[in-house]
Amino acid sequence: MSFHIKHQQGGVVNNVDGSQTVIGGQYVGAGAEQYGSAALAVLLQRLEEALAGTPLPLTVVHAVDTDLAPLREELQQSPVDLDRVGGRLARITEALAAAGALAAAGNTLIAPLYDFAVWLGAHGEPLRHVLATLGVSGL
Repeated sequence: MSFHIKHQQGGVVNNVDGSQTVIGGQYVGAGAEQYGSAALAVLLQRLEEALAGTPLPLTVVHAVDTDLAPLREELQQSPVDLDRVGGRLARITEALAAAGALAAAGNTLIAPLYDFAVWLGAHGEPLRHVLATLGVSGL
């Protein structure tokens, strides 16, 4: 069998002869190595501004701050520990979701979290899972 492919475009394109099994999903994004420290600073700033503009119960503020302060430091490391960053963002998202803050704030909070999930690629699976349970599509 041969493929005669002239043009393909998309996030993930698979050409296989026979069967293909994908476990855990396939993701496409720029990848962590494509983001410089300035781009990460902007992503974090967007998240922090969204958090500052969202009314949160004090218990949620403390839960978020527990992971947010170390997240700031981890994003400045080289190389960035992507699994650790993904876990922290997932915990932040879970705390916000449990408080109803994501539903109340909508895209203001979801957009920067979504962008982090894309940046993290496969390492953002915990964050993508939390966002998917909230009905966020496109991940």
